[in-house]
Amino acid sequence: MREVIEAVARTARDLWIRGFAERNAGNLSLLLPPGSPPDAELGDAPWRSLDAPVPGLAGDRLLFTGTGSMMRVLPAAPERGLGVGVIGGGGDRFRVAWGFEGGGAPTSELLPHLLAHAARKEASAGADRVILHAHPPNLVALTYALDLDTAS
Repeated sequence: MREVIEAVARTARDLWIRGFAERNAGNLSLLLPPGSPPDAELGDAPWRSLDAPVPGLAGDRLLFTGTGSMMRVLPAAPERGLGVGVIGGGGDRFRVAWGFEGGGAPTSELLPHLLAHAARKEASAGADRVILHAHPPNLVALTYALDLDTAS
């Protein structure tokens, strides 16, 4: 599990280095493979209700960035900016099972990530495991610099 956490942290830093995610603009999540460590190895944080159930992920574990975490510094302290969440029940609740040390919290876009993971899991038979949401500064700038024209 430690190798996966470190690889995600390095990937986050690479996104920053390449200009795809400045400061804390954007987030990523990884659907962990079946057989990830059992609950006893991950801790016992309280369960939280999700705003909408995601039954396709019931029992799954995901690694995700936290609110305000900065891509460029994740490798220095992944336990502060990353967390592992467990989806429980019928997909209607989750708990942080590891990470976010020092008072961090899951991304504010947790539910959209979960919904996207459920859709990709179904469409790819579980092969697609990463959701990346970024705000590349140059692309954002172009949305202001160019007139939008859906005709062309």
